[in-house]
Amino acid sequence: APWWGEVLMALGAAGALFGIALAALQQDLKRVLAYSTVENIGIIVLALGLALTAAARGLPAIALLAMAAGLLHLWNHALFKGLMFFGSGVVLHGTGTRDMDQLGGLLHRLPVTGTLLVGGSVAIAALPPLNGFIGEWLLYQGLLQSGAAGHSLSALYPFLLAGLLAFAGGVAVVVFTRLVGIVLLGEPRSAAAAGAHEAPATMWAPMGVLFTLCLTVGLWPAGALRLVAVPVRLLIPAAGVPPLVQSLAGFLSFLCPAGLVLLL
Repeated sequence: APWWGEVLMALGAAGALFGIALAALQQDLKRVLAYSTVENIGIIVLALGLALTAAARGLPAIALLAMAAGLLHLWNHALFKGLMFFGSGVVLHGTGTRDMDQLGGLLHRLPVTGTLLVGGSVAIAALPPLNGFIGEWLLYQGLLQSGAAGHSLSALYPFLLAGLLAFAGGVAVVVFTRLVGIVLLGEPRSAAAAGAHEAPATMWAPMGVLFTLCLTVGLWPAGALRLVAVPVRLLIPAAGVPPLVQSLAGFLSFLCPAGLVLLL
């Protein structure tokens, strides 16, 4: 029944808002990332709920968008959150602390790790041209099209959720701007931060691999969407899967490099 999906959508939106709100209050570097994970799981649950609701209401194109968004964001989250947790481990290795108030100025002392952490923060904030943008953009499209296909009060629910998702995304930008500013920029606020040292290549090399994958998915979303289309065909049987995925891939393949140009 459609209401099962609607309940999942509400739980997902609530989880996303709850997680990112708590992330904004943390001083422990790993706690920020852990609560950010709650937010991203909420986004995935919201996408799956929208897919179930749309499928139950006979809207296969919207169900396809939502299911593709949820599955793609699941993989995207594994990439950029793995990158960030590896980075927090390097920070702990180099300084001996996870307390953000005791850090600062690490971009000069851990240049490779610091640069990769900045890249991971851009991905988590769902900004182009990295992979976090792809899954969330598909989810926005699904929510907006679902609202446009509804009638009366039923149309307001997806639009409301799209607004809540946008609000959570805005807070996520603030959270990771704060993280980068406090941990990497400015001057060291403790002797531990002042004496920080870069980790050996065996520690930051996995971060480099994950960041490369984040950038690859962001700049070449067509490949990622084609892979996601395989399980989507099984979960949302619809004849329009290949052409819709192809059209979305073509649009995103233009949009993300355009975002890279603007960023540079």
